[in-house]
Amino acid sequence: MMKRRQERRGRRLAGIAVVVLAGAFAVPALAAAPAGGSARNARQALFKQVLADPGNVKLALAYARLAAATGDLEGAVSTLERLLIVAPDVAALDLELGTLYYQLGAYDVASSYFKAAAAAPDATPAIKAAAAGFTAAAAQGGNADRNMAALTFGARYQSN
Repeated sequence: MMKRRQERRGRRLAGIAVVVLAGAFAVPALAAAPAGGSARNARQALFKQVLADPGNVKLALAYARLAAATGDLEGAVSTLERLLIVAPDVAALDLELGTLYYQLGAYDVASSYFKAAAAAPDATPAIKAAAAGFTAAAAQGGNADRNMAALTFGARYQSN
């Protein structure tokens, strides 16, 4: 009983940490939006800039954060995964991909990106700490109780 309570508490805390970290990443991207413009217009403008300079890591991260903030997690993932070809050992990129996969519920994939972020040569202490916290949260999220039920109804009539 106590173990289940601790697991639920851990999952709640992990969920809160994801929301807080995702918000921290999304706020700078939204602040970069043009004054008076909508998030959609800002996203379109950033997309044009990303197309003009596809190897720019900071620009792609800003676009992905804005896409995630507007609810397009898959679009953000595809942008960052494409960027992995150009810049494979960028800790911020791995951490961002990990948080996106965590939000999508792909805990195993997220955990691998968090481990890569912590092991990257340019990983700062803040990135290493965030990656360690998310790795633990992903491990708990992957071990969450999953119950499945099936309900089948049937009827048969024979007039013999």
